[in-house]
Amino acid sequence: MSVKSTHGQTTLYNQRGYVLPLVLMVSTLLLFILAHQLSLYVTESKFYNESSEIYKMDLILQKVTKDLKDVVADPSLKSKVYQFKEGSALLSMNYDNPSIIQVQIKVETKNNRKSSVLVHYDPVNNKITKWIEGR
Repeated sequence: MSVKSTHGQTTLYNQRGYVLPLVLMVSTLLLFILAHQLSLYVTESKFYNESSEIYKMDLILQKVTKDLKDVVADPSLKSKVYQFKEGSALLSMNYDNPSIIQVQIKVETKNNRKSSVLVHYDPVNNKITKWIEGR
């Protein structure tokens, strides 16, 4: 520490300060922690939205599959559209083989998330024999 006197005034110059570097280090550390927490929040938000869309698609598929037995019972019906509050579904039936009915289910949510399922339905035993899913 040095002392300088000018016209009766004493001025102190402290050249060995440690407060400013300490404040800068703590501020930098807090900024890194904030940036990391923000990154985690954005990632979790995207994951939540993606999970919600997948849940909505599965819900639409379950609703359509529940009605599948009644839809395939009418061979004159080649396609059918379902509208739900979560989105929509399009069923396309292929009756070429009498022992297996192929049903293509295309699902689309309100946020334009799409999925499709190919179902082989056995009308004799009234059950699904094959389920091929694609997203």
